[in-house]
Amino acid sequence: ISSSTNRILKSVHIEQEWSQAADFTIDGDSTLAALSLEGYTATISVGYNDASAGDEYSACAPLEVVAMASDTILDRRQGVLVVGFTAAGVFDLMEADKASAAYTQLSTDTNTVKTLLTAIANATLTPFTHCKNYTITYDSEDSLIDTYIPADDFQVSFNESRLSAFKKLLSKTNCKAIIKADGAIHVSNPTVSGTTYAYE
Repeated sequence: ISSSTNRILKSVHIEQEWSQAADFTIDGDSTLAALSLEGYTATISVGYNDASAGDEYSACAPLEVVAMASDTILDRRQGVLVVGFTAAGVFDLMEADKASAAYTQLSTDTNTVKTLLTAIANATLTPFTHCKNYTITYDSEDSLIDTYIPADDFQVSFNESRLSAFKKLLSKTNCKAIIKADGAIHVSNPTVSGTTYAYE
């Protein structure tokens, strides 16, 4: 922020359990305004400037630019070109993905919760094959995620969001999911007791 080349005029960045989103405005120019950056990755980092070590920062979960607009605002009677961006995280994008067909498992189906979560994330489950493939990593697992077989207990309705289907499955376990700086969905069985917590 203290850099003389800082061009960020305004930023709002929110990270929640199932949503990561940002809106930011840049001091623009004609070159930037002419670009079409929808679909590009926006990486926001937070940190501080240490007197001896310099800039210390850590990247947040990456976002995808979903909208971009330029505008001219008056500043001391001059027109200033600004460019605004709206960016969304993986879970927000999955919420926007809708099932292209209904899906019902048979009672004889042997897919575990882990198999189905992976298929939803990788866009290989039938209703979501038109969607983007996301990497999913299992950092730690409980006793249910790779043993429980929901069989005919799991269905996806036509036009149901991809995130809704993912959350339904994950709720059958004690695991949680977060997006880390590598952009992958990380599933883990958090530590919720003792002296070292790994839940929130």
